[in-house]
Amino acid sequence: MTMTMSPRTAAGTLTDMLSRSSASRPDAVFCTYLPDAVGGRAESLGLAALDRRARQVAALLRTRVQRGDRVLLAFPNGPEFAAAFFGCLYAGAVAVPVPAPRGPVRASLYAAVEADCRPALVCTVPGWLPLFASRPGSRSGAVVAIGPPTGRPAEPVPAEASDLAYVQYTPRSFGPPRAVPVTHGAALAGLSAFTAETRLGARDRLVGWLPAHDGTGLTTQVLLPLFTGMSTWALPSGTVARDPRRWLAAMSQQRATTGVIPPGALDLPHGTDYVQRCALQLGRWRLVLAPEQGVDGERLDAFIGAYAVAGFWPDAVVRVPSPRPSRPVARRS
Repeated sequence: MTMTMSPRTAAGTLTDMLSRSSASRPDAVFCTYLPDAVGGRAESLGLAALDRRARQVAALLRTRVQRGDRVLLAFPNGPEFAAAFFGCLYAGAVAVPVPAPRGPVRASLYAAVEADCRPALVCTVPGWLPLFASRPGSRSGAVVAIGPPTGRPAEPVPAEASDLAYVQYTPRSFGPPRAVPVTHGAALAGLSAFTAETRLGARDRLVGWLPAHDGTGLTTQVLLPLFTGMSTWALPSGTVARDPRRWLAAMSQQRATTGVIPPGALDLPHGTDYVQRCALQLGRWRLVLAPEQGVDGERLDAFIGAYAVAGFWPDAVVRVPSPRPSRPVARRS
């Protein structure tokens, strides 16, 4: 009798996790990306398609970067980010998720990360290229658009558990952004510890909305689904920022068991939408994450009480700390 190992037991690196998952479950859906507009068309990305796209990105990157080079990834939520993230890892480069320089706050954060890690390349979606066209004092290399998959896939560069996989930067709430370097082994160990504590698994259903550059977003919407095999849906972060009810509606419609509470949801006028709240089906929620930053206890308690009529179980809420820097810089030695 032949046994198929799950991603969590078979993988020694994040690249192992994707390649083995896609080989053992090629028809499985990695994530379904929900549209910005109500009634729009969702896009599902399968494991085999993600693996192929990542190898195509790796082929492109290997002509431009060397092993260990930092590559900035400025993407909206969508299949392009997942492909670019694993494409970096397949190419032996270090992925650095970062917000696009849109508006003064994000432009300042982008500039700080860029100055700290001195990337060899910047990857983004075609529609965002104008944001990088002229940046005085930029220390980045070339900017490359990652669009629909093209070209011949490349074989992954061999990786070890001790190799640096990606660098996550702390949010502005901690002061100047600082680097949190994450190795392949550390990422997998963190996923193993988190799932052991929360008991999240293949039967769970997640609706995400966090930006692609957010540390919790990367973990819950990209790495955790691969590690556990859970079903995942992702909303555009801007959509949820404008109307947090879209996240609540998606959690109800997809019969989700887990997700991250948008801070904006705590400010909804709960007292005026009783009928709408009663129409939601939130009784399946068993683990709802509340970020440490932007979610205070009083507003969270009010949110929990307001949605009890929809079946929300108060003990499902778990507070999630933001990533802390383990060293100040992420420059390549």
